[in-house]
Amino acid sequence: VTENAGAVEMSGAEIELFSSPMDDLNLQMGLGYLDATYANLSPGATVTENDALVKAPEWTFSVAADYTIDLPEGRSLTLGGDISYRSSYANELTNEPLLMQDGFALYGAYATVSLSDSLDLTLFGKNLSDERYMTNGIASYGSFGNVVANFSAPREWGARLKYAY
Repeated sequence: VTENAGAVEMSGAEIELFSSPMDDLNLQMGLGYLDATYANLSPGATVTENDALVKAPEWTFSVAADYTIDLPEGRSLTLGGDISYRSSYANELTNEPLLMQDGFALYGAYATVSLSDSLDLTLFGKNLSDERYMTNGIASYGSFGNVVANFSAPREWGARLKYAY
């Protein structure tokens, strides 16, 4: 039987700012606050009003910047980076302690060079600090009981060639 836990109350705020203080410089910032709680639980619900909602961090924050440098022959080089943060959150309905994720920050960077009017090459890095964080989790309390978690991708480096026609 699949049943709803009851009602959830959510409130919060989010602000996003974008600025171009110079022609070739872009800055972005985002901040989010979320207050999410269970209310009016259904009879037999496996959660309590004190349990955290799944994937509902209280705080999120991000900042990003990119700067474009003009090169000869109408080409350009764009350098960029970003940082994002999530506060702690539950990965599973009953808030199994082994599946609670502590807050973490992620870092990324890239460089894009225009090789022609229709061809760009980008070198990039994601999760540069090689942060290991849970992306999902399941707890099973049957005969043996087990806890299974999926984790993030490790640090990634890559190249992308883009052709526009």
